[in-house]
Amino acid sequence: MTVVYFIRHAESENSVRDGRVRPLTEKGRADCRLVTDFFQDKKIDCVLSSPFKHAVDTVADFAKWQGIDIEVIEDFRERKSDSDWVRETDFYPFMERQWADFSYSQSDGECLAVVQERNIAALEDVLGRHQGKNIVIGTHGTALSTIINFYDHSYGFADFMAMVDIMPWVVKMVFDGNRFVGMEKIDLFAHRMIESVLSCYGINTPAAITQIYRSAWDINDTYILKINPNKSEFDKSIIVNRLLLSEEVPALDFISTPDDEPYVFYDDKYWYLMKKINGSVFDPFVGDPEQNGVVLGKAVARLHIAFKNIEKQIDVRDADFHDELISWIMPELDKEKTVFTDGVMDSLNTFFREDYKSLPRQLIHRDMHTSNLLFENDILSGYLDFDMIQRNVRIFDLVYLGCSQLVENYQDDARLKVWREIFFGIINGYSESLPLSEDERMAIPALFLFDEVLFTAFYLKIGQTKTAQSSKDMTNWIFKNLRSLLNGDT
Repeated sequence: MTVVYFIRHAESENSVRDGRVRPLTEKGRADCRLVTDFFQDKKIDCVLSSPFKHAVDTVADFAKWQGIDIEVIEDFRERKSDSDWVRETDFYPFMERQWADFSYSQSDGECLAVVQERNIAALEDVLGRHQGKNIVIGTHGTALSTIINFYDHSYGFADFMAMVDIMPWVVKMVFDGNRFVGMEKIDLFAHRMIESVLSCYGINTPAAITQIYRSAWDINDTYILKINPNKSEFDKSIIVNRLLLSEEVPALDFISTPDDEPYVFYDDKYWYLMKKINGSVFDPFVGDPEQNGVVLGKAVARLHIAFKNIEKQIDVRDADFHDELISWIMPELDKEKTVFTDGVMDSLNTFFREDYKSLPRQLIHRDMHTSNLLFENDILSGYLDFDMIQRNVRIFDLVYLGCSQLVENYQDDARLKVWREIFFGIINGYSESLPLSEDERMAIPALFLFDEVLFTAFYLKIGQTKTAQSSKDMTNWIFKNLRSLLNGDT
């Protein structure tokens, strides 16, 4: 295997317009030590770089420490900007347009397609010349992002923006010959903080730190370390998980510090360490769809039974979806002038006035989707993420689980038929342990509708207008089709 570590340069002096001679700032020079410290145990064979000074200087300290000469490769250079220079106030709209259209460029600047083509060509040449080696390459934010996008087409403007202010930044890619095998993104600043936090738990010099998502890391394939700025929310999660474990339900086992604290407060953040649950996400579309649905339904029922046993020991919010609809969902939709198909909001208001209050209520997960259910060898191995638990109508957990499967499949007739079998399996599997009332079954289409209206308002609220439009389209589809689909009329 060939391992390539791309290093986005440390902070540079943007007042110097010519990228080829742009130096690092004082902070950037100091942060190069992070690069050297990170690579000292990586058995690096060669160090390459873009010709730009700030890229070369970012890897120079490590190259000197390792006793390796830096090979400069011209085609790893950054995107060529327009001669008029992109003013800072215009940078983000300009980059958004470039990410939306890889062929877009200014008068004599480069488009992202050109940047990607020459960087990938340079990388493939390096892979041919250095097979089986561990390689460091000094690079740039845009150039590196186009390389990531080449191997992961889902990487786009939002991902680019998430790393704009992270300098230096490491992306590890593994290749078998020229065949891409995998990728890991590494925040060196977080890496250093994580080592300090883990030492508070008595874990020194971890062998492997792998970022799972923005606020969680896998430690030595044994623990999960997670950040949460909301201490009370996580304290609640710890209580819930420990009570579930006492009910012999597979949940997260939080680790305490030697001082018997369930967290470490470091860098104005709360850090929590828990044992990793082995297992993977269950795909109900693989195999027998109805039986897979039964498995999922039984998993939800098992959790609900445990919730009933422990809910008097937990102080959680007694939630009301009708209040949410009135207090923030409808105002958000009105503010953004978002209108659904005629009848959508009227049907919801009627449901909440006449039917919702009478449905059975209890402690629910509230974020029940397949990513929060882990299975190992077809056996449930763990429940995840209790940050949103609340008292509400129990049927909503089944609806949310079904809706999470529907969103990617409702426009594909073949997949939609499979989804119907899965959802019927979910209902039947749940009902084996906890029979549903006729009122609950009749409420399912209305709660599907509410779920997507909620998501439409949520995405509008956080400024994700395209995703909000997708949720709106699905809302209209649900209103028109779901009840007849579940009744077998289509």
